[in-house]
Amino acid sequence: MFQQQVKKEDVIDKDILKLKKEKLEQVFAIDMVLVQNKYEGLLSFKGPLEDQFDIFDKPDLFHVQEQGKKYLCFGGQQHAKIQHFYQKHLQDKKYAELELSAAVESSQLKEQKLVFTNFILFFIKQEEIKVIILDQMDSNQDQDQIQILFLKTQTPTPELTIEIYVKREWTFHLNKDDKNIQAVEEKEELKKLNEIFDKCKLQNIDHCEWFKIGKKKYVFTCEANKFPQALDPYNQNLYNYQLKEMIQKLQWNMIESFKFPENYNDPKFYKVNEFTCTETLYRTSFEFKYVAFKFMKTLTKRDPRLNEIQATIDIMNQELSQVNLATVIEIKKIYNKQIYQTVGSEFERMLQKHPLISGLNLVKHLFHGSRLSDPLNIFSFESGLDMRHNVILYCHNWIIIQLRRRIISKNACCYTRQTRCIV
Repeated sequence: MFQQQVKKEDVIDKDILKLKKEKLEQVFAIDMVLVQNKYEGLLSFKGPLEDQFDIFDKPDLFHVQEQGKKYLCFGGQQHAKIQHFYQKHLQDKKYAELELSAAVESSQLKEQKLVFTNFILFFIKQEEIKVIILDQMDSNQDQDQIQILFLKTQTPTPELTIEIYVKREWTFHLNKDDKNIQAVEEKEELKKLNEIFDKCKLQNIDHCEWFKIGKKKYVFTCEANKFPQALDPYNQNLYNYQLKEMIQKLQWNMIESFKFPENYNDPKFYKVNEFTCTETLYRTSFEFKYVAFKFMKTLTKRDPRLNEIQATIDIMNQELSQVNLATVIEIKKIYNKQIYQTVGSEFERMLQKHPLISGLNLVKHLFHGSRLSDPLNIFSFESGLDMRHNVILYCHNWIIIQLRRRIISKNACCYTRQTRCIV
């Protein structure tokens, strides 16, 4: 038992070293309305916290005030433990419990400066943690579990961490025989599992339907935030499905992405002149999928769900299979040295003027398109934007999308030719 505990602590210590090198994405918090002991005198911060916030240098418990609310947050070793077990839960999808003993140093305490508050955290299902604060439990009555909140940090740079689902592996076991795990290989079955699971998760609904695989019919069911099941009504076998998702993480900076390439003589770049070049995006790249997905989803009308970048990425991960990206023939990205410098300078000016607004929200003001002029003529100008064309100075949406003849965009900021639509 002692050796197991030592090994577990070693793993957490390694996780702390790894996490310290990464940007802080979220802080685990409890709404102070639900906490009986208000811990007056705890270290307090005004949110939203930045992603450079050194949470490992903070005490076990501290306060954050954000949008008129006050939260009790976990810091230091306690944050690392919760993060470690939460990531493990996201991978294996198993129920888990974690007991924490948080040291509290408060000016409210006169005789004893240091006390310990005990918490039990329950990792119930994906993206959900609940907690019981033992110190405020009634000895005669069980306390309700309190929801752990995720306070998202913000970055002063127009950058976000993108999670892309690279591969999905579905498995199943029959009835209660959870030791005999088998892989799902039938294409129709895989397609139906992805469709039902994504629908229930995205819309937060339960679903049930008959579905035919081969010559047999099955009843497929799925509850929100749970894995699907299928019942064979003829022999009463119950198929219990599990999903393992391989996720790739990458950092995407919306301004740095357009930095003029050092080696623009590389064959993947097409040189327009000494200060302008283009790149045809690979169809498998994130940028191709992101632009093509958003373009196709908003081709005929606006989709209010796609206003925010992160929201668009989340929805894209769920609905990408429903969009025919083959319709998009080509996407080109235009690089221009002067525009990159101009946009970067303007962004820094806006950042100083609005220090409390996140970089992602600020950079949205640098986006625009061109309805009357070919973007290539505008962006290949030696001094950046050719202002003889009637466009806004800080243009940033430098994408050319070629479509088949029959597709005509109704976007007011879209420049069209006979054979293609250019945004």
